[in-house]
Amino acid sequence: MSELKLQSRLESSFIGKTTQDLNSYHLQECLGVIIEQQTELGKYGVAQYSARVNDCRHGKSKITLEKFIRYFPDGKADFQIKDELTVNSNYPEKCYSTIYLKMLEDGPKQFFLIEHEDNSKPLLTRIYKMWEVNIVQERFIKRAIPKNFTCLNPNYADGI
Repeated sequence: MSELKLQSRLESSFIGKTTQDLNSYHLQECLGVIIEQQTELGKYGVAQYSARVNDCRHGKSKITLEKFIRYFPDGKADFQIKDELTVNSNYPEKCYSTIYLKMLEDGPKQFFLIEHEDNSKPLLTRIYKMWEVNIVQERFIKRAIPKNFTCLNPNYADGI
């Protein structure tokens, strides 16, 4: 499949499509994580898709919020895309991770997507954008970054 055709797949909206529908696009899945906070609304996940493997860290991709809809007889899961963000990465200066945060001391942990600089250290200090992954509204909600905000680096592996 031509590079232009692969990239054009990312230009169209994925909202309403299923992960089964996306199989025909021949995309690379860069990230896939199930959200721990499941509710009576169902199970949700966040995934990142790109046209090529290298685009996961150095190029254009889509990050999706997906709701579980069924298992197929072969055991594979199918999700429906509820929301999406089109992003551009240039690792390590600009990359994306999912994290759980407790924003208020007595509040619950919430699931967020962050755009950050990966500094290869235990703490991230340069967070550029932040989205709450809201499963009630089934969408990404952009949030202001708190002053002097830092968080644990989910990509840091001590001693590896």
